Amino acid sequence: MVRGLLNEEANSFKSRFITMLAELSISDWERLESEAKKLLDVNAELTATDSETMTVEEAEAANIKSRSNHAKKTAQSASSIIDGMRKISKE
Repeated sequence: MVRGLLNEEANSFKSRFITMLAELSISDWERLESEAKKLLDVNAELTATDSETMTVEEAEAANIKSRSNHAKKTAQSASSIIDGMRKISKE
Protein backbone atom coordinates (compact mmCIF):
# COMPACT_ATOMS: atom_id res chain seq x y z
CA MET A 1 0.00 0.00 0.00
CA VAL A 2 2.73 2.47 0.95
CA ARG A 3 4.65 1.62 -2.22
CA GLY A 4 1.51 2.23 -4.27
CA LEU A 5 0.97 5.58 -2.56
CA LEU A 6 4.54 6.63 -3.25
CA ASN A 7 3.97 5.85 -6.92
CA GLU A 8 0.82 8.00 -7.03
CA GLU A 9 0.89 11.49 -8.44
CA ALA A 10 0.91 14.14 -5.70
CA ASN A 11 -2.41 15.57 -6.84
CA SER A 12 -4.25 12.23 -7.20
CA PHE A 13 -7.34 11.72 -5.08
CA LYS A 14 -5.68 8.81 -3.29
CA SER A 15 -2.64 10.87 -2.35
CA ARG A 16 -4.69 13.89 -1.25
CA PHE A 17 -7.06 11.68 0.78
CA ILE A 18 -4.20 9.90 2.59
CA THR A 19 -2.60 13.27 3.29
CA MET A 20 -5.87 14.57 4.73
CA LEU A 21 -6.16 11.50 6.98
CA ALA A 22 -2.55 11.96 8.13
CA GLU A 23 -3.36 15.53 9.20
CA LEU A 24 -6.34 14.58 11.39
CA SER A 25 -5.97 15.45 15.04
CA ILE A 26 -6.28 12.89 17.81
CA SER A 27 -9.79 14.14 18.58
CA ASP A 28 -10.75 13.79 14.89
CA TRP A 29 -9.53 10.16 14.93
CA GLU A 30 -11.45 9.50 18.16
CA ARG A 31 -14.60 10.98 16.59
CA LEU A 32 -14.17 8.85 13.46
CA GLU A 33 -13.65 5.76 15.59
CA SER A 34 -16.78 6.54 17.59
CA GLU A 35 -18.84 6.96 14.43
CA ALA A 36 -17.48 3.74 12.95
CA LYS A 37 -18.43 1.87 16.13
CA LYS A 38 -21.92 3.33 15.96
CA LEU A 39 -22.25 2.14 12.37
CA LEU A 40 -21.18 -1.33 13.47
CA ASP A 41 -23.72 -1.25 16.31
CA VAL A 42 -26.50 -0.26 13.88
CA ASN A 43 -25.48 -3.06 11.52
CA ALA A 44 -25.44 -5.53 14.44
CA GLU A 45 -28.93 -4.40 15.47
CA LEU A 46 -30.22 -4.83 11.92
CA THR A 47 -28.55 -8.25 11.63
CA ALA A 48 -30.07 -9.36 14.93
CA THR A 49 -33.53 -8.37 13.75
CA ASP A 50 -32.92 -10.11 10.41
CA SER A 51 -33.39 -13.43 12.20
CA GLU A 52 -36.93 -12.34 12.93
CA THR A 53 -39.41 -11.55 10.22
CA MET A 54 -39.30 -7.80 9.70
CA THR A 55 -41.63 -5.87 7.49
CA VAL A 56 -40.37 -3.22 5.11
CA GLU A 57 -42.03 -0.58 7.28
CA GLU A 58 -40.24 -1.87 10.41
CA ALA A 59 -36.90 -1.91 8.61
CA GLU A 60 -37.43 1.64 7.36
CA ALA A 61 -38.46 2.80 10.84
CA ALA A 62 -35.35 1.17 12.38
CA ASN A 63 -33.14 2.80 9.76
CA ILE A 64 -34.71 6.23 10.27
CA LYS A 65 -34.41 5.91 14.05
CA SER A 66 -30.75 4.93 13.93
CA ARG A 67 -29.92 7.70 11.46
CA SER A 68 -31.75 10.39 13.41
CA ASN A 69 -30.03 9.33 16.65
CA HIS A 70 -26.60 9.82 15.10
CA ALA A 71 -27.24 12.52 12.49
CA LYS A 72 -25.88 15.46 14.44
CA LYS A 73 -22.65 13.74 15.48
CA THR A 74 -22.15 12.24 12.04
CA ALA A 75 -22.63 15.64 10.45
CA GLN A 76 -19.91 17.06 12.69
CA SER A 77 -17.48 14.29 11.68
CA ALA A 78 -18.37 14.63 8.01
CA SER A 79 -17.92 18.37 8.26
CA SER A 80 -14.38 17.90 9.59
CA ILE A 81 -13.52 15.54 6.74
CA ILE A 82 -15.06 17.86 4.14
CA ASP A 83 -13.12 20.79 5.58
CA GLY A 84 -9.94 18.73 5.30
CA MET A 85 -10.74 17.80 1.71
CA ARG A 86 -11.43 21.45 0.84
CA LYS A 87 -8.07 22.38 2.34
CA ILE A 88 -6.35 19.72 0.23
CA SER A 89 -8.12 20.81 -2.95
CA LYS A 90 -6.91 24.39 -2.47
CA GLU A 91 -3.27 23.24 -2.28
